[in-house]
Amino acid sequence: MKRTFLSKDINTLPLGVHAAGSGLYLRVSPSLRSWIFRYTFAGKRSTLALGNANFIKLQTARDYVFQLKKDLAHGRNPSDAFKEMMGFTEKPPVEDEGPLFKEIWRRAIDEIAQVKMWRNPKSHSQWLNTIRDYQCRS
Repeated sequence: MKRTFLSKDINTLPLGVHAAGSGLYLRVSPSLRSWIFRYTFAGKRSTLALGNANFIKLQTARDYVFQLKKDLAHGRNPSDAFKEMMGFTEKPPVEDEGPLFKEIWRRAIDEIAQVKMWRNPKSHSQWLNTIRDYQCRS
């Protein structure tokens, strides 16, 4: 049986992944110590990063895992539950995102032509043809 560690051991552990119990692990790399939670959901093994061990204490990480395991027992994906727990919810869809490129590109090229005053008269038509051929395919 692997020995779990105490809070005072966190800064002295060597490089590698160290078990803290109940699926909670401390991943120690040369530049970072981070908490991870390993779990199986829908038959797939996954790892969830909980955060930097310098900012999240051992007990807090254990509390997160306890809650995530409860969610897992109720059939909920721990990754989604953790995002919700941390307040990372998706933004509601925006109704009007502005005009699409294919709706304004001709007008934009015309304005650029007026500002730049291309030396070669073909430049304007070349820009129009290039954008039509490569960007506005239907």
